[in-house]
Amino acid sequence: MALLREALRASQTPEEVAALVEAAYQSLLPELPAITAALSRAAAAAASTGNGGIGGGAGAARSEPRRASPWGGFTGSRRAAGGGGSGGSGSSSGVGSSSYTSGSAFGIGGISGAAGAGAVPSQQEQPWSWESVKHLHAYGLGSLFEYSAAARPESRAPGAAATAAEGAAADAAAPRRGGMRLAQWALVLLLRRQLLPGLAAAPRVSDPAFNNADLAVLRLLGLEGHRSEALLSAPDRTLVYAPCCPRAVYSGLVRANWSVEQLSRIALISTSLSSQAASISLVAALEGSGSSAISRVDGGAGAGAGGGGVGTGGGEEELHSLLHRRGGAVEALLPDAGGAHGVGTSVHLFPRGRLLRTGLFGESSKD
Repeated sequence: MALLREALRASQTPEEVAALVEAAYQSLLPELPAITAALSRAAAAAASTGNGGIGGGAGAARSEPRRASPWGGFTGSRRAAGGGGSGGSGSSSGVGSSSYTSGSAFGIGGISGAAGAGAVPSQQEQPWSWESVKHLHAYGLGSLFEYSAAARPESRAPGAAATAAEGAAADAAAPRRGGMRLAQWALVLLLRRQLLPGLAAAPRVSDPAFNNADLAVLRLLGLEGHRSEALLSAPDRTLVYAPCCPRAVYSGLVRANWSVEQLSRIALISTSLSSQAASISLVAALEGSGSSAISRVDGGAGAGAGGGGVGTGGGEEELHSLLHRRGGAVEALLPDAGGAHGVGTSVHLFPRGRLLRTGLFGESSKD
């Protein structure tokens, strides 16, 4: 992997970078059994009612023991989720150097969560099947050329500029950050080629930081690239891969799909919602604010739910956290394949039965 990182820094053409992504994909194949096992646990848990009632939190599937990654370190990192910024969904929010707005964009969902004792299969829940996933959307992967040739002005995203100090810092961070991005791009190929046999279209990969060279690489890899900040709604069963994004992006994705029908057909691979909730609670405790941070989230979206919708009251940027707290999501921790994420990353689902029990969607959702 060290050789791939250095080759990425020295690459000059889209063809060279595409070849490196393909090489990284091959390096991820040993992680496939562990990833497949996590997806299977999540799907099984989503088919059960579980014990996640209002205030019960999301279910958590049991993870396999962590093992050494070919990139060094361990898979299945359980470090607390970092970064994230807030900001209302619907307003611009950065993903690294990128920004996203919720428009007609896809939802975010999740998978997993071991069924609670005594849980019985739901008669209304359609079993989640990875073979039935029709679309794969990826957000926030970032520009590979930004790290492959950080000192070249033409490699930067439109409108981006850097001082000498910023350029030096970017160059110093290139091996690690470039390696993470390379692994994330390769994971899109792994998902498409090995885990989602029923895709109806090429995966859609969006980031406002993409430059023309990045878009050319995506075309060479058979992916549909977009220099865009739109967060799409899901037309059919969709897997959303949004690694290491700010919380406002996750909330925007949920808001763009704010109905039981839409959320229940989405799977989300993102920074663990459980880890994010733990981080929020820890910060609140350290600041001596008690439950104020949590109640701010709960009160904001709760007000929206009372009116049968979302978008009123404060705290709507934390919709994904609210759904987690109300027990609307289940999640299974993924191995940190190739060191792609560096923080706890899970696959999440929003099972229909759990969503209905949150009390957030009004009587009209209980069909």
